[in-house]
Amino acid sequence: MLSDELRALRVDHGVSADEIIAVVKAFHPKFDKYTLSKCEHGEEYGAFISREAVNALYERFAPEALPAIKRERDGRHRLTRRLYCRLENDDYAELVANVNADGYVTMQDFLTDTTPAGRTGTDERSIQMIQEPTEMNFENKTFSALLYGPPGIGKTTLALSAPNPILIDFDRGVSRVKAYHRRLTIMSDTYEEVLDDLASPKVKACETLIIDTGGSFITFLQDWAMRDNPVLNKQKNGAISLKGFGAVKAEFARFTAHVKYVMNKNVIYVFHSVEEKDKDGNPIQRLLCEGAARNIVWQPCDFGGFIQMIGNKRTISFTPEQEFFAKGCHGIEGRHDIPKLGVNDKNDFMTRIIEHARANIAAESEAFSDVKEEYDRLMEEVREVIDNCENADDCNAAADAIPGLDHVLTSKKELAKLLNEKAAALGLIWDKDTKKYVPEAALEATTQQEPKEAAPKAAPKAAQKSSSKPAAKAPAKAAPKSKRGGK
Repeated sequence: MLSDELRALRVDHGVSADEIIAVVKAFHPKFDKYTLSKCEHGEEYGAFISREAVNALYERFAPEALPAIKRERDGRHRLTRRLYCRLENDDYAELVANVNADGYVTMQDFLTDTTPAGRTGTDERSIQMIQEPTEMNFENKTFSALLYGPPGIGKTTLALSAPNPILIDFDRGVSRVKAYHRRLTIMSDTYEEVLDDLASPKVKACETLIIDTGGSFITFLQDWAMRDNPVLNKQKNGAISLKGFGAVKAEFARFTAHVKYVMNKNVIYVFHSVEEKDKDGNPIQRLLCEGAARNIVWQPCDFGGFIQMIGNKRTISFTPEQEFFAKGCHGIEGRHDIPKLGVNDKNDFMTRIIEHARANIAAESEAFSDVKEEYDRLMEEVREVIDNCENADDCNAAADAIPGLDHVLTSKKELAKLLNEKAAALGLIWDKDTKKYVPEAALEATTQQEPKEAAPKAAPKAAQKSSSKPAAKAPAKAAPKSKRGGK
């Protein structure tokens, strides 16, 4: 967007407002600091400068950035149509993650492939992907989890209790894990090396990838983003730019989705916690993580637990409380004691948590399967009765019978709707007075025969006027004069 490129000149390239105004005035003579502020937030105010002015600014102050910025090439671009929309940060990150998880490198690849001209296959694959609830199988479902707590509480050891794990040690802390609890570990110097290691046979054979810690992972991603595109993602002082933070957030979401959905692995993020204060001054525990990535970590997680010491017991809570946030799913909830581990003790706490979640899903599916079978049987039987209705008597008999059936799930509402549709097709309508289906023509004839109350006749206007005036008072009779008698 033009506003982003204009803002990047000041924020990332250190160009002053006066220098920008001096160049832009050649294209927009009334351009000033007030206008500059509006144009830097063009989406909000609807104010934009021309593409020519932006190009002139970059040619003057940041010519090295011209090849990297997305700009129109004077109408010579092969693809002349653009799509543009605005999303919440979390929605955008999730969209990018899902698109990358489907194997698309860019959004343009995804959109091109979804157009009729881009589709090379048939609809058979889409049809095969549609499954009935009774056909769904979650035996091999993978999970994403988040474990966080204060330093030294045993987060990494707990994460290593997941099924067949490999630890990606961004934090360089595997040495603090007891030797008899260590597992295969990736220790790389750059994010690119981690991506290369993901293709190794050992990683392909594992069941769980552990990111330790999520905060250090963000640091690796920042270094990668600034080296990958220093023009846009790096400021002149060496710090990461606003666009760089956006690239980190998007890559974080893409990596998580790739591990879980493409590689089909469990993924566990380990974070340190930090104590903060809420608006009332009460202490709360939050993830220790730089940037906005902390806001998208919880979204894809199936469950996340806060680890703490209560007395002399180490516990993990999967249900949120006032002091901390947590997340439960598939029956994983509440507070659990974490067992103490000796040299010969099996470290399998998270393995049992995952197995318990899978068992809960299977039990729920099995219970639903019986209910769904009964639902299908009932719907099929009554649908046949409704289909065979030929007149009002048949429909009324069905209407009387449906409420007394042993209904399952939404069968009562659905069967009533089917009966209404059948009655309408037979020219019947529901009479609210008799509570029966009757022919629509008969009901209309009955309605027309009902006598109507005669409306009161309007009084004549003259009468209305006279009645509206107050009655005149009768003139008082004169008192009789007294007669004087005699002289």
